[in-house]
Amino acid sequence: MKIVSRVLCALGLVAAFASGAYAEQNLIAEVPFSFQLNKQVMPAGTYTIREALQDNQRVMAIHGPSKSAVVLTNNPDYAASAPKLVFQRLGDEFVLIRIVGSHQQNDLPLTGSQKRELSQASAVTEVTMGIGR
Repeated sequence: MKIVSRVLCALGLVAAFASGAYAEQNLIAEVPFSFQLNKQVMPAGTYTIREALQDNQRVMAIHGPSKSAVVLTNNPDYAASAPKLVFQRLGDEFVLIRIVGSHQQNDLPLTGSQKRELSQASAVTEVTMGIGR
C-alpha cells in the first residue's frame, strides 16, 4: 500500500511540474457544442489542452468548464499545421478525434461502439475548429 501511495504521489508531482513546464504550450478552444471524449460527455465551453507529462507527447490533458480528462493518444505525427480540434459527427453527437498543435498532431482513440458506428455510416461529417494559444 505504501508503494502505491508513493507512486501516486510521484505521479502527482510529475503532473504538477509538467503543468508549469508546458504552460506556454496551452491551446485554448471555445467549443460551442457538447462532445464525447473517451466514454464521457464533455459540455460546450472553453477548453485548455496541453501535454500532461514532460517527455511524453502521447498523454494530453483536456480541461473544460466543469469536466477534465487525461487521454492517451495514438502515436503523434510531428508534421502538424495550424492548431485545431477535429470532431467526427456520429448521428447527433460529436466525438473529438484529433488534436493538432503547431508542432504535432495527436489522434484520440475511439471506443469500440464508435468504431462500429463509423464503419457502418454511409456519410461521415468532420467538423474542424481553429484554436488559439
